[in-house]
Amino acid sequence: MTYTNGATVLGELVPGEPLIYTSKGNVPIDSLTYTKDWKVDENFVIFREFWHDSDGNLVKNNVHMFALQGLAAMDGVQATM
Repeated sequence: MTYTNGATVLGELVPGEPLIYTSKGNVPIDSLTYTKDWKVDENFVIFREFWHDSDGNLVKNNVHMFALQGLAAMDGVQATM
């Protein structure tokens, strides 16, 4: 038995087109433009990823942050939820 995504009951994958989940649903990853940037300052390292469709619309983004020191050590910084 094979599922629509190409996975079989035994967990093997049949080669297919890689998809990525976006605000427009699952789309082929090759149809998107991927860009990234980094920001490094004395408190944080920030890595951002962006995926745009062929019209230039942002359809997915990720932000990864790493604090270089604890919030209590940063003068004037308060954690919020």
